[in-house]
Amino acid sequence: MSSDHDETELPLDAAFERLHADAAAGDPRAAGELGRLLCLLPQDGSLTAWSWLAPEWPAEPWLRAALASRPDDIDSAALLAGLLTQRFETGLRVHDGDSDTALQDEATALYSRILGRDPDNATAKAGLAAIQDLLDPAGTTPVSGYGFYCATWSAHSGSAGWVSLLVATDPREFRWAFDRQLRCGLDGDDDPAVFFADTEPAITVYRSGEPTRLIRLERHLGRSAERPVEWSEFTLPSLAGDLLPVGHPAQVRLGHGSERLAFYGSSVYNDY
Repeated sequence: MSSDHDETELPLDAAFERLHADAAAGDPRAAGELGRLLCLLPQDGSLTAWSWLAPEWPAEPWLRAALASRPDDIDSAALLAGLLTQRFETGLRVHDGDSDTALQDEATALYSRILGRDPDNATAKAGLAAIQDLLDPAGTTPVSGYGFYCATWSAHSGSAGWVSLLVATDPREFRWAFDRQLRCGLDGDDDPAVFFADTEPAITVYRSGEPTRLIRLERHLGRSAERPVEWSEFTLPSLAGDLLPVGHPAQVRLGHGSERLAFYGSSVYNDY
């Protein structure tokens, strides 16, 4: 978090609420930090406890507010460009290759703006490569070369299904966001250990862009929605080397060997 909003001693729910109050009062730094945290939560606002913030893609309006006041905010620009790229990709999948080119154009412009200020910015270069790869799939997006955590859980029926991804680098924020992601799937008194038994929940630790450890969570699921994961039962390894920058796309490997481009934060993909 920024020095003006150092709330690392607060529980993350309390820090989140305080950031929202400051952002709503017009603080652009709080808006950017709130937008970053919202990127870690499911992007369909109707599935989260924070649905009152925005109906869907809840990070987007706060990142836009941050950029409107601080055009040089590279982190917010990279995060917003990543969200727009994800929305563009969703359109390509849902509409059989036909998507809103305005999303592509705005994401490209944001990445270009970042490169105008920082010509060597790796996140902007990787973002532009990701957009090009969506338009002409050829495996052009490079492996990130960074360290990060990636949580996955999925469901399949026959040859179709979906996979939910969470990519982050801060262990405290990662645990907070993954708990909330799992809670989105629970209804009432659902038992997480039963509900998620067939979804293959797992955490992969990446170092230098390569998976180095897989933690399967079947044995570590809690017994109530308040504790969907028993974090005290295992150690989340520390990350080594350079950490994935905010907003940077990364290649992740799914359970059956395929690879998927995942942006920093939370995302859900059809998996065929």
